[in-house]
Amino acid sequence: MTPQQTQEVGELLTWTRKNLEHTAATKTPRPASGSAAAGTAPHHTGVSKQSAAGWQGMQAAIMQGADLHVGRTYAYRQTARRDDLELMKVKILSPSRGRKIRIRFEDGDLTGLDEWVPVVQIVCRWTDRKAFLTDHRRAAELRQATNQTWDAVTEDAICWIMTASGEENGFDGQWVTDSATAQRLWSRALLPGSPLEDHPSNYIDRFGTWHLSFQTAEKAAQGFAAADPDAVNLYITNHEEPLKAQGFQPGNRHAHDVLRSYAPCLALARSWTKTQTNTALEHEVERLRKLTEHAIQLLRSSGNEEAAQQIQRGLRGE
Repeated sequence: MTPQQTQEVGELLTWTRKNLEHTAATKTPRPASGSAAAGTAPHHTGVSKQSAAGWQGMQAAIMQGADLHVGRTYAYRQTARRDDLELMKVKILSPSRGRKIRIRFEDGDLTGLDEWVPVVQIVCRWTDRKAFLTDHRRAAELRQATNQTWDAVTEDAICWIMTASGEENGFDGQWVTDSATAQRLWSRALLPGSPLEDHPSNYIDRFGTWHLSFQTAEKAAQGFAAADPDAVNLYITNHEEPLKAQGFQPGNRHAHDVLRSYAPCLALARSWTKTQTNTALEHEVERLRKLTEHAIQLLRSSGNEEAAQQIQRGLRGE
């Protein structure tokens, strides 16, 4: 899913998050994005491209689409297109049936018209229309900022690192999350200030959800990878090793194809940990140390204790 498609879905569904305030006490609270309650890391050979906030938004829309209040007025747009900003005042006449709901137009040329329309075209309460349009404008600005630097490989690398952090279940072009998760990951990345202040296009929508740019997400991922390289490398290795092993089994060569498709983003993610070169050097030093210890044992077994001790002292830096 591209950042543009992600934002379009978000705009279409974001109104559903709190449109039933007076029934909130009777509903199960949605878990916060990135928290343990929001779900565990993706259980498959790869990384989820959809953030927890995105999944929760879709689930909320499915649950709440049929719960629009009969007799209340809402803002309706004639198409589901993102650029359709002409809102019309309508009243709900009956509960939804499937994906449609019965409305009556309350103003304009269609006043009094009674018809069934798609639920997704009811975008918000009529009293919330100004806030909806403000969020729409901010979303367009964020989308434009994201498109300036968006790159598929970088997006995938961010996705792996955010999932490795345990704070998010993935990343899909823009960082849509709650304030606590964003600030916590930002702090773990050892970055100063707040992620909300990092880019001028970042904003908080009318429901309190944080919408952060691709650039801010990249900075957070880079910072976290450098601050906690072990977490990132461990997560990547835990996905790579089973795929490597599977690829050598008859009929499972596709596992190696999957690894090859991951190679660019994993290389980028590892480069952000700033440990790739150091790790290779450490392995070489360890190999030479073991080789030297083996040489010492051979000298001793041949009766050349003096030479063995001399080399051992040099190995210890004495």
